[in-house]
Amino acid sequence: MSHQEVNRELWNGMAGQYVEDARESWARAEPSWGIWRIPETDVGALPDVAGLDAIEARRSGWPAEAEVGEGCAGPPSGRRLATVAKRASVLRHARAIGALPFSAAVIVPATLLASSEQDVELTLPRAIAATPLLAAGLALFVATNRLFARDGEGTLAPWDPPSRLVVRGPYRRLRHPMITGVACVLLGEATLFGSRSLLVWFACFVAVNAAYLPLVEEPRLIRRFGEDYERYREQVPRWLPRPGAHFTASG
Repeated sequence: MSHQEVNRELWNGMAGQYVEDARESWARAEPSWGIWRIPETDVGALPDVAGLDAIEARRSGWPAEAEVGEGCAGPPSGRRLATVAKRASVLRHARAIGALPFSAAVIVPATLLASSEQDVELTLPRAIAATPLLAAGLALFVATNRLFARDGEGTLAPWDPPSRLVVRGPYRRLRHPMITGVACVLLGEATLFGSRSLLVWFACFVAVNAAYLPLVEEPRLIRRFGEDYERYREQVPRWLPRPGAHFTASG
């Protein structure tokens, strides 16, 4: 079964929920957009619809035979739709980043440092040692997010994953470069602050992902992408690069 067939079966199974969500949205006083239900007041996509019945023009969700009153605002312009798409994309990725890597690399370390009784002293040698780790982690984070959005048409979040398999950039040499990037940042922070609690958090992060990736994430990717991911997994290491190991489409 190809990954396209697997995706089609998955979305067909979810179609009923989309219709229910659309009915719920239609019953609200204010329209909302996308799976995140962003209020129209935050997006500003529609023209003035006060006193009118209006229907959103889109590919899925509320059925075409929905009731429309005598006065119906025309569909949004192309420029306005492009603005909506851009704002929705930014919010979509911001939520994914805030929920996962930002929490792991910023919120948890800041909380640990604030609650630690260990004295934190920044020194030049520690800063020099930590800089390559922090820079590498940030570079991987930026590169993987761009690829997820551009090539994969999705986010790093498990609830909003890419719809296409990403095999370019750092993904050509690592199956999970985002995890590698966050681990580099955590180790860099532990080095910079000389913090034992941050070092323990780094070890916990690595241990959890060492179990989660092969037991949960990769089986899910195999179900979604089928033989394409199987071939990719055979060629590319999980999160530490190996000399000469990289993805080749013909391999």
